[in-house]
Amino acid sequence: MLVVHPSSQCDVCLDPYTWTLPAKTPHAIQCGHIFCYDCLRSTHPSNCPMCRKAFNPERIKKLHVDRAPGETSAANSGHMAEEDDLLRRVGLLFAEDAQQEDINELQVEVEQFLGPNPGNTVSISAFIG
Repeated sequence: MLVVHPSSQCDVCLDPYTWTLPAKTPHAIQCGHIFCYDCLRSTHPSNCPMCRKAFNPERIKKLHVDRAPGETSAANSGHMAEEDDLLRRVGLLFAEDAQQEDINELQVEVEQFLGPNPGNTVSISAFIG
């Protein structure tokens, strides 16, 4: 489990990671280094800012992390509540005989929550059924 300290920040722009702006959440590249999505998308050529290894922009992955105790800003608490609700509802789909319509509806909500990077999504229906 990856835990992000409330004072963690992107090593390129030095902005703190947030969970309210998808562009400022931590994202990983193939070499394992982590930066905000904005900085990774604006890096040309696509070389890691730390080790200079080339990376494929299509394979940038949003990290889903636990926040360290003490990270309870008002902005994050609303986002965290939404995240917890989605995780609870996904768990319920596993526990019951879910209808395809319910699976599809929740999948759309999860995709909207994860943001614009299509590499972030995994089909829920692939796990259920």
